[in-house]
Amino acid sequence: MRKLLTALLVLVGVFGIALAGLLRFYAPSRAEKTPLNLDIIQVATGPAKLLNSTTGEVEDTTLNATRRVRTDSAASNSDVTVVQETLCLVKAVDNPPECVDAQDPRKRLVAFTTDRVAADRKTAESVNDPKYGANINGDTSVKHTGLTYKWPFNAKKTTYKFFDPASSQSPDAKGT
Repeated sequence: MRKLLTALLVLVGVFGIALAGLLRFYAPSRAEKTPLNLDIIQVATGPAKLLNSTTGEVEDTTLNATRRVRTDSAASNSDVTVVQETLCLVKAVDNPPECVDAQDPRKRLVAFTTDRVAADRKTAESVNDPKYGANINGDTSVKHTGLTYKWPFNAKKTTYKFFDPASSQSPDAKGT
C-alpha cells in the first residue's frame, strides 16, 4: 500500500510539473488577447472653465466626463475586436445623468463624441478594413492608426503611436 501511495504521489508531482510548464509556455500566447466582452465605464468629475458663447465670458463650472467602451461582439472575431466608444461631457448641474441630449432644457451638454474602431486582439494595433465600420462621429474617412484604447500585452519600453480621436492623429506615447 505504501509503494502504491508513493507511486501515485510521484505521478501527481510529474503531472503537476508538466502542467506548469505547459501553462507557462503554451497558454499565455493564446490567452493574451483582448476580450470580446468589454463593457467599461469611466467617470471623471472636475473643475473647468467654459466660454459662454452668449455673453463672451469665461465661466467656472464642474464637468462630468463619462466614457463607455463596449465591444461589438457581432462584428468582432478571433483576431480582431471592434469597440464602440462614447464620451459625454456634461455640466454637473442638478445631479445630471450619465449623459443628456442636445435638447436638455438646462443646457448641460458640453460635448458628445463617438468612436468605432477595430483593433488586433494581440497587438492592439488599429485594423482599417471597411467591413468593421470604423468611424469617428459617423465620419468613415478618418483612418485609425497605431494603438487605440489599450496597450499591447507585454508592452516594451519603446515609443508607440497612440491614436487620439479628438485630433484624428497618432502622437508618440512611450511604453514604460
